[in-house]
Amino acid sequence: MKDFINYIKRYKILFLIELLVTIAVTVFLIKKIFYYLIPPNWREMGINGVSLTYGYMLWSAADIVSQCLLFATTPVVTVFTIIRYIIYDNKNQKVLNNSFPIRNEKNTRYELLIGGLPITISVILYGLIGYCLSGFSFVYDEALKWKPDFNISELWMFYITLALCLGAYAFLVFARKVSSSIGGMILLYVTGAFLGVFIFGFFIDPNLNKFVGNEILFELIIAICCSFHLVLSIIGLIITDKKLDIAKGGSYYFKPVQIAVCIMSGASFLTWMLGWFDSEKGGLTPLYITFSVILSLLVTACVFFLTGTKRISDKTKINMERA
Repeated sequence: MKDFINYIKRYKILFLIELLVTIAVTVFLIKKIFYYLIPPNWREMGINGVSLTYGYMLWSAADIVSQCLLFATTPVVTVFTIIRYIIYDNKNQKVLNNSFPIRNEKNTRYELLIGGLPITISVILYGLIGYCLSGFSFVYDEALKWKPDFNISELWMFYITLALCLGAYAFLVFARKVSSSIGGMILLYVTGAFLGVFIFGFFIDPNLNKFVGNEILFELIIAICCSFHLVLSIIGLIITDKKLDIAKGGSYYFKPVQIAVCIMSGASFLTWMLGWFDSEKGGLTPLYITFSVILSLLVTACVFFLTGTKRISDKTKINMERA
């Protein structure tokens, strides 16, 4: 616990700025989407002919805040984590950090907690207020009565939201862990996220209608899909912590990761090119497809060359030894 507190103190100024930005973005979203927490004329408003009560307006204001806080927290935490990596976690800093008495496993655990805690808190608030406490019965006796009616489907929605948000952050931590440069981390994160959304949107989502009759199987498939990147990131971090060697050159510490990034970069570019030709040129032709494939192979080769280990000449080695 003491090590974790010291870990937080190391970045306390940045975390304070992150907190202020999260609050500012939440306030901005409230004004942009809902305009008011509580409308000035709420006493004149009603639902199905029923007058609004103080209790309902209090819940409504809390629900608006929890929604906007949820929308703000994960993007802000992700952006500030990238900023923190750029400022504090370059390759020289990694060598220094590895000299501290904190093992790789602890370091990874602290990284997951630093971003995972605020994300989890925002999701829990959203789930409690938006789902667990939202049971208002619209009765026609000039009042709204609060009748909590929590069911398993709401718990499922809560889990899906939590898995998606935590997965987005955990994948960033994994991308940084296996990358020796910020550019390599961003490339892995962007291509992985892009392909994940593409695969779900074009291959999984259109086939979900086949399971509409079986509610349990339908929800199970959704849960597995939404948990995939979180589980994959955690497994990757466990393996990485045991085999990490920061002395290796290139943009990535592991050759399989470099190869995977090259393939994902080419696949992402191919997907984008085919989509552009299909929407802007009136459809796909053999010429457009061939051109897209050739360019995608060139992108794959370029990424492989740029992210590979750079050979150091003898003259450079001598100068480094003298320095």
